[in-house]
Amino acid sequence: MRWKGLLLCGALFLLGTQPLQAGFYYVQELYTPPSGGEPARTTTIVGFVSGPKVRAEDRSSKIPNVIITRLDQGLIRLLVPDKKVYVEIPIPGAKEESAEPVHVTVTQTTQTRKIGPYECTRFEAKTGTQTFNVWLSTDIDVPSEEVATYWQAGTRLYPLTLTRELAKLPGFPVRVELTAQKASVVTTVTSIAKQEVPAFLFEVPSDYQPGLTIQAPPEAPPGSEGEKAPAVPRPSTSSGRAEPVEARGAGAGPPAGGGSTKAPQPSP
Repeated sequence: MRWKGLLLCGALFLLGTQPLQAGFYYVQELYTPPSGGEPARTTTIVGFVSGPKVRAEDRSSKIPNVIITRLDQGLIRLLVPDKKVYVEIPIPGAKEESAEPVHVTVTQTTQTRKIGPYECTRFEAKTGTQTFNVWLSTDIDVPSEEVATYWQAGTRLYPLTLTRELAKLPGFPVRVELTAQKASVVTTVTSIAKQEVPAFLFEVPSDYQPGLTIQAPPEAPPGSEGEKAPAVPRPSTSSGRAEPVEARGAGAGPPAGGGSTKAPQPSP
């Protein structure tokens, strides 16, 4: 039995040497209403944020994949763990000098409500083709830089010229209700907490091979007339070889209920 103890100590030592970065985790429910004959769908996303980097995993899909968004590189990487491949996609609007500005009209309402454990105030934001009801909370202690990162990557709303404007709103977007010409979606954060995050979560594993490289999509927000920026693929997680993040210093709460900091297990 002694050798088992030595192996355990060695494993804990290796986990303890993983570089950690300040950040936070969130658990998000993404609701898509019935459309085009498709039934309504609710997807649970577990996300990890550190600076300009986001890792998002879908805990509802049967197809294993992970999305890593690197705002510092202007790239989205879709990982498929069972195939050990990744797809690289330029982020719409990542190059500020070439992106068309998006005019957003924002109105703060007097409407308030408690969403989970968070006291929120409703803001209404409008573009030419989209209307957002944004429920913001100032109760959540997250640095403004990482709130902006969540807006630009965690909400999966594009182009970045739009989310950069929305990121100027005060507070954290606990709930975002989007209505566009041909689509609507609601994202709700059910749990969030500051936590150190392992740096490797935002990198492509060394044993993955590149798949397709997709060219930058046109700079038109979803639901607009003309060409539309394509939806980013929804991430998912593989449970086959997951290791507890808690041992590495990162964490995410349960799918619902809020308040807990019990760590989830990211996919490989």
